[in-house]
Amino acid sequence: MRSHQTFSLRLVLLLLSLGSGRALAGEFTAEAKFQSAYLDRGLKAGEFTWFPSIEFAENDFYAGVWASLPLEKKGSPHFFSDEIDFYAGYGWAVADKWAVDLGGIHHKVPNGSATNEAYLGLFGELGTVSPSIYIYKDFDTEELFVEAAATVAVPLQGFPFQATGRVGILDGDLDYRYFGVDLVYPVELSRTSTLSLGLHYDDNDFGFGVPDSNLYGSASIRLRF
Repeated sequence: MRSHQTFSLRLVLLLLSLGSGRALAGEFTAEAKFQSAYLDRGLKAGEFTWFPSIEFAENDFYAGVWASLPLEKKGSPHFFSDEIDFYAGYGWAVADKWAVDLGGIHHKVPNGSATNEAYLGLFGELGTVSPSIYIYKDFDTEELFVEAAATVAVPLQGFPFQATGRVGILDGDLDYRYFGVDLVYPVELSRTSTLSLGLHYDDNDFGFGVPDSNLYGSASIRLRF
C-alpha cells in the first residue's frame, strides 16, 4: 500500500466526486488484484502477490483495509511476508479540479511489528493529464517519502489505455530514489464493475545488491456497491 497503487482507488473516488459536482454518499468499493511482483516504493517486496481491499467512502471521508499476500517464496532468503494496512482520510476541493487529501495508515505485519504513517497529497487535472504529489511521514521509522505522478488517458483506437509516470524519493536510514511507468487497460464490465490489465516497470538506485529494475504484470477486478 505504500506505493502509488495504494491511492489509486481513493484518487478515482475523489476525482469522481469533484467532476460530478456532488458528494459520494455511503459507497463501498472492493478490489481483488494480482501482480506477478509486488514493488513497495520501488523495491521488490514479493513475487506473485494477491492484493484484496475494501473501502467505504461517504462525502469527503473514506476508510478501508488493504492487504498484500505473497503467494510464494515467503521467508528466508526472500523474507517476503503478508502485510495488512488500515487507513482513513479526508479530501476536499481547494480549487477548480484540484483537491487535497489528508490521512493516516497503520501498517501491520504478522510478526507483530507495526508502524504508523501520515500523508498529505495534492492532485487534480491539467487538461488531459492528472498530476499528483504525496508526502508520507512514518512516525516509527522516521522515514520521509515523497512521490509525484502523472496519469494520461491514451485514446488509442481499439485499445484505449491509461499511462502513468511516477518518481519517488525516500529519506531515511538508507536514502534512495526510484521511478516507474504503468500502462493499464481498463474494461468496464458493468456500471459497478471494472476489469483492469496492466504492465509495469520500476527502477531504483538503492544499491546493496538489490535488483534495480523490475518488469511485471497485473490484473484486477473492482466492484462498487
